Amino acid sequence: MAFVVKQNPTIRWPIKVQLLADGGLTDPHEFLGVFNRLPPEQVVALAQEGVSDEASFPQLLQANVDKFARLLVGWEGVIDADGQPLPFSLDL
Repeated sequence: MAFVVKQNPTIRWPIKVQLLADGGLTDPHEFLGVFNRLPPEQVVALAQEGVSDEASFPQLLQANVDKFARLLVGWEGVIDADGQPLPFSLDL
């Protein structure tokens, strides 16, 4: 029997977030992000997109946000203040 590698179009990866808290402290949280799995050449192209010597810092940040929005397609383990699962959305 042959060994067949079948890759899912998405991958689940833990995301750790440190939210600011009173007194100079942070409040750690973790959830699973569901990301598009891209071929290596697309990852390289995405990383290089929007990068230039002329770009300002805010422009670079916006380019990274746009890239992230194309990669993150879901999440697991994100809840609202009532403890209910929060549906995935990139809109804040």
